[in-house]
Parts: sequence; structure tokens; C-alpha cells
Amino acid sequence: MGSITPEPPITDTDTSIDTNNPQSIFHVVHFRFYAHIPASTRADISHQFLALQTRCLSPRTRKPYIRSFTGGRDVSVEDLHKGFHAVFVLEFASQHDRDWYVREDPVHHSFGVDALTGVVEEVMVVDFRRGEF
Repeated sequence: MGSITPEPPITDTDTSIDTNNPQSIFHVVHFRFYAHIPASTRADISHQFLALQTRCLSPRTRKPYIRSFTGGRDVSVEDLHKGFHAVFVLEFASQHDRDWYVREDPVHHSFGVDALTGVVEEVMVVDFRRGEF
């Protein structure tokens, strides 16, 4: 069995993240799909979720307000995923934007009801600000 060559570390030069904005909030979402849901449906739901980056619009500017949005299926070798299949990380410029997304955004709420019902068994969400402990 060969050894695994580690990937280079991720640095703060990642252009998808504004390292100069201490107010950014990162919203981490995990999906646990029902066991009977095929991989193709899981992928479709995940792509629909990622599309919210351009579909969710600020009520004030009518422009997209999710600063960055990425995700993928679990590929960990540690077997500590607790059954969650996919993880997504959204970045918001402010607490206000995150709160609007979570509490008010009709596109987000519609996705949660229309796309996830009967497909996703559990959702886990954790939010953080870089460097705040």
C-alpha cells in the first residue's frame, strides 16, 4: 500500500474568500440524505442548493448577496461523518445578510421545503466568523 501525498495547505490567498472582511459569516450546512435516495438525485439536489448563490437576491439591491458558496460530498477517510453525505460552505458579508438568508429569504425557504422534503433526512448547520473562538 503506497503512502498518500498530502495536498498543499489551503491559504488565505483563496480568492473566493474575502480575508479582509472580519464581519464575514461562514454558514456550514451538512445534508444526510435518506438511504434510498440515489446518487443522481443527491447530486441534483446539491446542484440546486449551490444555485441559490445566484438565485437569492438582496431585498434592498435585488442582486445576489451570498459572497461565496461551495460544497461537495463527504470524502473523509476518518469515518467521523455521522452519516452526513454532503457539506456546503456559504459566506455572507454580514450577520444581517446571513440572518436575512436564514429567516426571510423566500428562495431559500422554498428550496428547503420543495427540494429537501422526503429527500434529506437531517440537516446540520454551524455558523462561524474566522478567528472568533
